[in-house]
Amino acid sequence: RGAEAIESYRRAVALAPLNAGLRYNLGAALLEAGRSEEATQELGEAVRLDPDYAPAHTLYDAARNPAPARGN
Repeated sequence: RGAEAIESYRRAVALAPLNAGLRYNLGAALLEAGRSEEATQELGEAVRLDPDYAPAHTLYDAARNPAPARGN
């Protein structure tokens, strides 16, 4: 399901590369899949396209600075 979402968002971004929301969704899906380097790139592009898009800033910062794993 995650891989399908990523591919769907990639197709959407190819059709509308200047859409910050699509870049954000693709970045979020990539981050969820553990592909943080790609996620950071897409989220950074979302922030560049729409500097006022607060959720993109939040997730971009999280992707660039992952929290350390917590032990039990």
